[in-house]
Amino acid sequence: MTGDTATLRAEVTNISDGQGIYNATLLVDRMEAKTKSVALAPGATETVTFSLVKDKAGYYEIAVGNRSITLAVREAPPPAFHISELAITPAAVNPDASVTITATVENTGGTEGDYIAELKINNIAEQKVEVTIPAGMKKILTFPIAKNIPGIYTVTFGDVTKQFVVAEPIQITQPDTPKRSSHSGKTPSCCSL
Repeated sequence: MTGDTATLRAEVTNISDGQGIYNATLLVDRMEAKTKSVALAPGATETVTFSLVKDKAGYYEIAVGNRSITLAVREAPPPAFHISELAITPAAVNPDASVTITATVENTGGTEGDYIAELKINNIAEQKVEVTIPAGMKKILTFPIAKNIPGIYTVTFGDVTKQFVVAEPIQITQPDTPKRSSHSGKTPSCCSL
């Protein structure tokens, strides 16, 4: 991919009877790019390594000595974002209590990119944040939210949805205290059948 590092290796063998120094020159499209010198004893072999980064897509002829290959460099794919692991903690609260909403955003594309994360509650934009995510990396985003009206709230982040509940407040009432009747101390009489 453009911008990636290609590692090129060439084995150099001294086929003479004496100690020798070999200047291994890396050619890219027949132009000298880098040179490394290696000292070799008679019959010795050493691997010479070069690193190469190309920022333009295309085909490049790579040569060291009498060996050559073609290096294909492709344009890196653009950033692509995937949303997962949407979570709401806790799932039920009292009015004005906070829930924590988290989601994971992964860049599955080939280059770094900016993602505008928009959190919606009941299809209304609640919060927005812009994050930069390198290719192949993930970021966990966290949003604290509090609602004061009881009900079920649907959270949407990207194409993932979940719900949380704001419960009706519990109202405690005192039971009615029975009133004492004013009897004259006589036992009440009951009806007979």
